[in-house]
Amino acid sequence: MIKQNNSLLDQLIDEAIQADSTELYLNYLGIKELPKKIFKLTKLTNLTLSGNEIEYLPEEISKLTKLEILDLAGNKLVALPESISQLTQLTHLDLAFNQLSQLPASLSNLTNLAYLDCSSNQLSKLPDSLAKCTYLKTLLLSENNVAEMPENTGRLHRLRVLNLEKNNLKSLPSSFEKLKRLTELHLNGNLLDISFHDIASLTDQPATLIKHFLEVKHQQQEKIHQDTQKAQCQYTHSENVKAWVHAQQAVIMDFAWSEDIEIHLPTTTPSSLPNIIATLNAFSRRVSIVTYLTTYWNKPEHQASFELVNALAHAHKDINNDKYIEELVSTLPSTETDQVCNLIQHQPLTETFNGSIELRISTSNKLKHRILAIYFSLCEMMKKDTYKNLSRDPQVICDAIIQQIDTILYSEQKLEKAKNRIAKGIMLLASVA
Repeated sequence: MIKQNNSLLDQLIDEAIQADSTELYLNYLGIKELPKKIFKLTKLTNLTLSGNEIEYLPEEISKLTKLEILDLAGNKLVALPESISQLTQLTHLDLAFNQLSQLPASLSNLTNLAYLDCSSNQLSKLPDSLAKCTYLKTLLLSENNVAEMPENTGRLHRLRVLNLEKNNLKSLPSSFEKLKRLTELHLNGNLLDISFHDIASLTDQPATLIKHFLEVKHQQQEKIHQDTQKAQCQYTHSENVKAWVHAQQAVIMDFAWSEDIEIHLPTTTPSSLPNIIATLNAFSRRVSIVTYLTTYWNKPEHQASFELVNALAHAHKDINNDKYIEELVSTLPSTETDQVCNLIQHQPLTETFNGSIELRISTSNKLKHRILAIYFSLCEMMKKDTYKNLSRDPQVICDAIIQQIDTILYSEQKLEKAKNRIAKGIMLLASVA
């Protein structure tokens, strides 16, 4: 059968040479290689070779410079020769049902090409240079593996029909909006985030389909952008919290507050007994508030503790903070305290030293002791420029305190409100000290 086809092939070519033909139809003849003598037909404008077994085109194809139609559909082509770029008169190129995995970039030289069919191949991408084929009106790329279209596809402003069915497209370039002459856009069988109904019903309304898709794409990109910003903010927040925790723990270690808590309170001038007593009372009130909040750590809904924290927040707007806090403490229910003052010593003002009161306190309640250490470390950091590089975002400071309380209370979910209440109270109290 193949032998008969070869005889027929030779006959058809010989007749075409003799007649100096401009058209040659060699469909379904089992051709595997093009006979060399076919390239003598330099006046050919139409060469149809569909339904054969051709695996490659020889470079000599470039000799057929007058070709306008080249039909190679249904062969076994795995690649195209670069010389095909010299067929600059081509208006119709059919490469459907082959095994092409790529198109040569030089295809861009086919500037008169109006019809290109690459359906049912193995293309994974298209060359950017294809956008130079600005006379293209029909581009058929269905049943390939194309994952993305070139961003410059919008330059193909004469396109009327674009078939991208059954590929791996997840998105469309924004430049598709420039394809104003499209009358058909086929997108079924891709990975696009748009409903099948919209794709199918809007095939004949490409402008609407593209607009709809790009709107969806924009919404997705906006969400991605927002999610990225949110993730970045969360990361920054987390790093700032870590920095606070690390700094506070370093302060606690430096002052050895894991054991007794030794505090130096600055005194006013002159260092009279009433002034010393006033300083001690102000200090005592703050300690009372911290221990009061800690006393009810296991009661998440303790209303009085919430009210106390809200009152502390109000103290930020009050000029006489000490007086306000004195009034606040006076309203607190009495609670059993177990703080012990192991040492109290006054160091008067000299030319070398500022006046201060040295206190050494301890508590038998380990939880209260550790919370007090967190509070005093925060007070120390608030008044020193050494820590000015740390974030001053109240939420960062509050979360840093919560993290440290977590290590004490073992992060029981039901205690989240209590931990937040204690942390916020400590932070507010330290900032008005």
